[in-house]
Amino acid sequence: MTKKIIFICLICFLVFPIFSQTITATSTVDWTSSDFVSELMLDIEAAGINMPSGRNAATTKINTNLPALEKDPLLSLFADSAYSIGDMVLQNAITFENISKVMIEGKKKPGVLSSNMKTMTVNHTFSLKEISALLVKHNTPYSPNIPIETVSSRPYSGIIIDARGLLAVQGEFVDSEAYPCLFPKIWDETMDLLYEKNMTYSEVAKTQGIVNYAWSDDESLYEHIVGKDPLRISARKVYGANRTDPVISRNDALKILSVPENLLSQEQHYTYLFHVPPDCEFHPQEKFPHLYFPLQRN
Repeated sequence: MTKKIIFICLICFLVFPIFSQTITATSTVDWTSSDFVSELMLDIEAAGINMPSGRNAATTKINTNLPALEKDPLLSLFADSAYSIGDMVLQNAITFENISKVMIEGKKKPGVLSSNMKTMTVNHTFSLKEISALLVKHNTPYSPNIPIETVSSRPYSGIIIDARGLLAVQGEFVDSEAYPCLFPKIWDETMDLLYEKNMTYSEVAKTQGIVNYAWSDDESLYEHIVGKDPLRISARKVYGANRTDPVISRNDALKILSVPENLLSQEQHYTYLFHVPPDCEFHPQEKFPHLYFPLQRN
């Protein structure tokens, strides 16, 4: 039976305004749905397009500029605990041509003209899971090392890892909150690796991703993911240059490893639940500015 994990910590949506001479793009990354959403606004007058006859030309101009307008915020997202998506491009682990194809094939709503016919707005969405699929290279999954030592445990329907608030950073004398990424790993306090993307079936990792994010700590909202009897774990530390990987206690790790049904390997993947107070929905940048990337301009 598939086991899934919920990882609770603190998160808000990430917003990236990008500007060009004639097009303004505001991109929002919603890790809870894995959606990268952009609102692209074309200044029709500055673009020299005559309306209403130029509606198709305006739409074409926006679509043509999609990759250029969305690349900076996308490439700045964390791929894992050490690298960003942009780093993966520089390392030739993924090509920008393939990334552009995902962008271009995303969902676009028909362009909406302003009442004064001076601007056109297009909403564009694509899934980060389509980006992460490009970085899944393995064919055969492997399992974590099973220790000789065991603890009393039992099969659980899923796993919840609570990593809210500040956590000690493994190997450093600082504290940090955990951050979302495409491929977080799970470690125990002895730094034995319990879970990473190559422990999942390749097709599952490509189609579902290895992680799902959510924001609410109301377990009824994700009971369909972790089941009715999950193992609840509090993260002890966070690990990695990008502060993305939860570190759990050795005892909690053994509760997983001591029972074959609990192993986070092969077809299993886990869910990373980030908690955010209700009022953060309205003013997230004011309350959690550290979760927002600096404004970037073209």
